Amino acid sequence: AVIMLSTIFETWEHTIRHRLQHQGRVSELKILDCLFKEVTCLGFIGLVMYLVHRFSIVDALATKLFSPEELGHENPLFETFELVHMMIFLLLIVLLFQAATLLPM
Repeated sequence: AVIMLSTIFETWEHTIRHRLQHQGRVSELKILDCLFKEVTCLGFIGLVMYLVHRFSIVDALATKLFSPEELGHENPLFETFELVHMMIFLLLIVLLFQAATLLPM
């Protein structure tokens, strides 16, 4: 599924870029370049958040930051990291919709 989605995304990006270049729409190409830089940056941040969560770095960090009484039975950082991860994803969706409105085909 990941390979299929990646192939669809790359084909879509190539088609849009080719169409914009053919039409001489330089400002839209700049928008597309900025969009893909943002997607790359947010993807990297999301990957780091996933790895921190996956390898229990969140748990180790919580034990250093909070006393046992504050921790209780649940790790307060776990929910925070989940929330930040979802916010990054939603920001990515907003950026994609903004670009879609600025790049009419």
